[in-house]
Amino acid sequence: MDTNSLSINRFKAQLSKFSGIISKPFSKTTKRFFREMLYGIQADRDVTLSNIGRSFDEDIALIKTEDRLSRNLSEKDFSDHNNMEIIR
Repeated sequence: MDTNSLSINRFKAQLSKFSGIISKPFSKTTKRFFREMLYGIQADRDVTLSNIGRSFDEDIALIKTEDRLSRNLSEKDFSDHNNMEIIR
């Protein structure tokens, strides 16, 4: 393993830990959504769904990834809970 992959693995571990804390009371799919959104925003430094989806480098069509992220975003307002967890 090179230094870059060690840094990436360390970042992903920290990201999983943080997303697990702020998404604790939610379902498994919502926890995955939080982790993916945080990773995509950090990796691409952009908040548009298409750019977040591109950062995942998945084998499925980008539009399907965008639809999944959009559906999860419209499901519920997470801001109050997330703000309280971050403050805590």
